[in-house]
Amino acid sequence: RTDTPPFVTTDHMGFRVVSHNVNGDINNDGSIDVLDIVFSVNFILNNEYNSSADLNSDNTVDVLDIVLLVNIILN
Repeated sequence: RTDTPPFVTTDHMGFRVVSHNVNGDINNDGSIDVLDIVFSVNFILNNEYNSSADLNSDNTVDVLDIVLLVNIILN
């Protein structure tokens, strides 16, 4: 994170490739976190269906989707 000119090379500089996994970002805030779990739990408690919260594509939002979401967060 310095302002090194592009023609300068060193053996301790590089870059990191990052991608955003949208599968699991239930509230569309750009991150997959505990708030997405809260949204999923609300769908379950209100007996609502939301396709973005149906992570295992079984046409229901249930505890199995939350388990998958926790797995996404922890990995």
